Amino acid sequence: MLTPELLRQYDVVVIGKSNTMTHANESRWMVKGTAEVCEPELKAFIEEGGRVMFFHAANGVTKDHSPEWCELTGNSFLGHPERCEVRIRITGNHPITEGCEGFAERDEHYQLEYLTDDMNVFLRSASDYAKEQIAGYTRTLGKGKICVFIPGHNLGVFRNAQFRKLFLNALRWCAD
Repeated sequence: MLTPELLRQYDVVVIGKSNTMTHANESRWMVKGTAEVCEPELKAFIEEGGRVMFFHAANGVTKDHSPEWCELTGNSFLGHPERCEVRIRITGNHPITEGCEGFAERDEHYQLEYLTDDMNVFLRSASDYAKEQIAGYTRTLGKGKICVFIPGHNLGVFRNAQFRKLFLNALRWCAD
């Protein structure tokens, strides 16, 4: 089980799951008594210099379900259309986008409400079925780093060379 001590052993913690047991069971898994690391411990870890990447489904939490989680990610999930072609566009100059190009893949086009204004946006996404969204951003919390990285639901996305390059660059950015 993940503990605060175990968290500190890693250069980067990648969270790719929302704070629900399963899609069918929306009970929270990150609750005292079930998990030793909950939102307050994760926040303390980041503030002390920890680095966390909130990847794809980790951004599938609504502020009604877990306002503490959404405070950490800086967003609240609104939904997504059926999987469709999502066009990813590089925006801004950031170490994560170095040597990368945009791409398009069939994916879930997440629609988010942004809850923070301290984002350094490096990716945007667009599809024919939903409005353009921020698809990647970084922010700091205390001494720590947060990377929010939205694309990545389907295997086809992971097979895309540009996606893999962006993902690895994001991990490197987090790890310094």
